[in-house]
Amino acid sequence: MSAPASPGPPARTPAQPGTPTFTPPCSQPCTPTFTPTCTPPGTLTLIGLGSSLGDRHRNLRAAVRLLSASPELRLVAVSRPVVSRPVGRARGWFLNAVLSAVWAGSPEALLARCQWVERRLGRAPTLRWSDRLIDVDIIVFG
Repeated sequence: MSAPASPGPPARTPAQPGTPTFTPPCSQPCTPTFTPTCTPPGTLTLIGLGSSLGDRHRNLRAAVRLLSASPELRLVAVSRPVVSRPVGRARGWFLNAVLSAVWAGSPEALLARCQWVERRLGRAPTLRWSDRLIDVDIIVFG
């Protein structure tokens, strides 16, 4: 005899009077539910940052600052930096981080913004898998 099926997650109901609400980083009030659904308008994206030249911490902080200055980007969180070994032609150890954000524009506009940040911070064209001052990559879009 098999066990009865699990009822699954509780059904979501609208907020009842007196139900506590909270304001998450997106500044939209949410009612606590089994699955949080508060997202500002736009597309959730993950952006990878990396640097193996110069003041790597400063390079990552500057990239986050320039990305978040865009009116289309709403920063959600930034990871702690992680050190990783060089790969390919690179000789310097990389400092990497990931930021999550909500982007209100097109994927092409986000790519253009990432490339603008790289140029603004002094990244010059280099060989693939080589050291770089800053690397800004879209990891996930949507």
